[in-house]
Amino acid sequence: MPDGLILPIANQKDYIRAALEAGKHVLSEKPVAKNLEEAHELITCDTETDWRKNPVHQGGFLLDGGVHYVAGLRRLLESQPSSKVCRLSSFTTLLQSHLPPVDTINAILKLESGVSGTYQQSVGTSLTGSEWTVGYEHGVVSVAGSKVVVTVAGNTEVNIIEDERTGVPPVVRIWAEAIAAGITVKDLEPEEALADLEVLELMLRSGESDGLSMSCQYQHIVSNPN
Repeated sequence: MPDGLILPIANQKDYIRAALEAGKHVLSEKPVAKNLEEAHELITCDTETDWRKNPVHQGGFLLDGGVHYVAGLRRLLESQPSSKVCRLSSFTTLLQSHLPPVDTINAILKLESGVSGTYQQSVGTSLTGSEWTVGYEHGVVSVAGSKVVVTVAGNTEVNIIEDERTGVPPVVRIWAEAIAAGITVKDLEPEEALADLEVLELMLRSGESDGLSMSCQYQHIVSNPN
C-alpha cells in the first residue's frame, strides 16, 4: 500500500527528492513545485534516478488551486499542435487582505497559431464556478463543471460527463495501473506539471511587472520512454 504525506508546497521538493533517490514511485499533487527552478530540479533528479534508467510559495491560493485550472485549459487546447500557449500578459491584484500576495489574475494568452484568449481567476470575489469557453469559426465549446455544451451551425449538443466530484481518485487509479503495467501515461508525466506551472508562474510574474509580456519555454513536451 502506498504511503501518503500531506505537505506545504514549500516543503514538497525535499521529500519528493528523497523518495526518488530511494527508488520510490512518486505521485505528487499539483503544483509540481513552488517555482520553475525547483520543478526543473525535481525533473532532472527524476530522470537521473536508477528507476528511470532501469525499468513558502508564490501566488498563494492562485498557485495552489489555479494550477489545476491551467492544466484543464492546456488539456482543452492540446488537440492541435499549434494550440500551445507561447506568450502571455497579465494583471494581478489583492482584493482580500487575508489572501496574500495576490488573489486575482486577469491574463491574455497567445497561442502559437496566433489565436488569443483570456484567463481569469479570482478567489477574492463572490463569483463562483469554473467555466471554459472556446470559440471556433463554425461553433463553440463550453465546459462548466461536468456539463459540456457543443454548438455547431446553430445546433446544440449537451453532454454530462460522469465524474467523482474530485480528480484525485481516478488519477491515483491511473497512476497505480500504469506502474503495474510498466507503462507511462502522458497526462501524469512530470513535464506536463512543469508546463502547467510555467503558465501560472509567468502570469504571476507578468502581474508583478505591470503586464509585461512573458514567453513560454516548456510547453512542448517530450515524454520519457517506458
